[in-house]
Amino acid sequence: MVTSNKMSDDIITLSEERGLYLQPYCRINIKAQIPEIKGVGKSISNWEIMEKLRAAIQPYEFSLLKVESITREMVTFEGELLTRQSKKPVLHMLNGKQLKLSGFSSAFALSASENKSDNYPTQHDWESFFADMDQTEYGERPDTVVIDNLPCYWFMDPGHHSTDHKPNQDIVMQVFSKFGTIRCLHIPLLDKYHKSADNPFQTFSFNNQLNFKVYIQYEEYQGFCLAIHQLKGMKLQYRLNRTQDGQKKEMLAKIQVDFDKTGHLNSKNIRKRRFEKLKLQQLEKEADDKAKLEQQKKEELERQRESEKKRQEEERRRQQLEEEKRRKEKYQEKRRQKNQRKQLRQQKRERLRQLQLQLQNELDQRRKNAEEKLAIMNLENKNRAKQLLTYLLQQIANVHIEKVRKCQEEERKRKQLAGEESLRRRLINKIKKQESRKRALKRELLCRQIDGSLLRSAIVKK
Repeated sequence: MVTSNKMSDDIITLSEERGLYLQPYCRINIKAQIPEIKGVGKSISNWEIMEKLRAAIQPYEFSLLKVESITREMVTFEGELLTRQSKKPVLHMLNGKQLKLSGFSSAFALSASENKSDNYPTQHDWESFFADMDQTEYGERPDTVVIDNLPCYWFMDPGHHSTDHKPNQDIVMQVFSKFGTIRCLHIPLLDKYHKSADNPFQTFSFNNQLNFKVYIQYEEYQGFCLAIHQLKGMKLQYRLNRTQDGQKKEMLAKIQVDFDKTGHLNSKNIRKRRFEKLKLQQLEKEADDKAKLEQQKKEELERQRESEKKRQEEERRRQQLEEEKRRKEKYQEKRRQKNQRKQLRQQKRERLRQLQLQLQNELDQRRKNAEEKLAIMNLENKNRAKQLLTYLLQQIANVHIEKVRKCQEEERKRKQLAGEESLRRRLINKIKKQESRKRALKRELLCRQIDGSLLRSAIVKK
């Protein structure tokens, strides 16, 4: 199949509704004579030769140009033209032409000829083939056209979304009824009981689809002839109205057309296929029954295995439960012994704690008694210090009173003994000095007593 945007002027409409058209093609063979090559390492560019061939046939164009074979003396190309009318002018342009390639001093001599590989049937072929047959019977006369390499995707029902990508028989009949009334149509691809015999599975490059073969039997001879003449030398064209890039594209598929030489749609072969179909259906049914029986046996065996497996599983579970029970009992015994040891340790710790608590209580009691005694001693010391201080204050007060008294007495005597004032003053000063020394001695003595009392109190506290 070829995808192309080039259109031929000789296109015939097969089914405008389905976007199917017939495009004629003409193939030619082109031979380029390789000149004598002097030196080593030179290579021939097939691409350059093909570009020069395309330029040589202007204004005509190749729809397809490919390398057919390469030898030391010659490179053979196969070209396909868009129209049959361009065949003669193109052959005239190419025959005897010299091509000059870069890197070669000598030119390549060209020769072109028509490709005779497509041998399409003629009226003489089918008349001579059916000459000795009973032409009153369908299939024993020229009425059946065989078309191969039809793309399945182009004949699918657009409303049918399926993954098998099979053609629709009604669409095929509608398309090819253009040539005449169709009496019978058979697509081996749709007949699962005859796929292997007709070998319809051929790979096809358009969206990974398949090609298929169809046998079309026309009611009248004119329909058969018209179909053969219209389809031979043609490619089937499928036009896509919209693509992903929004452009219109045409795809081409080379189909094979011939008349039926096997009597595929005669009554004998139809009955034979029906009989084979019934036989295959019977064999299929027997195979299905056998498969069902085998499946039932397999299921029964599977059930037995499952039952045995369940029994073994239950036995294993029972053993596991017993083992688990023994492990649990052993674990519980270990746990009990551990708890006993733990209780003994706790009891021992409790006894130690009680002893420590008892000792702590005794120590606290002794500390409390010592503190009470110390408090009593402190209180006694404070009382003694207070009494001593009171005594000292009283002594000081007495001394002061005495002093005041003496001062009054002296003042009285001074008044009485005004004459003896100077002497008295000296006596008084002397007495004052003595009193001062006495008071200083008393104060010092008192301070020493106070310091000794405080020191004894501090020692008692410590």
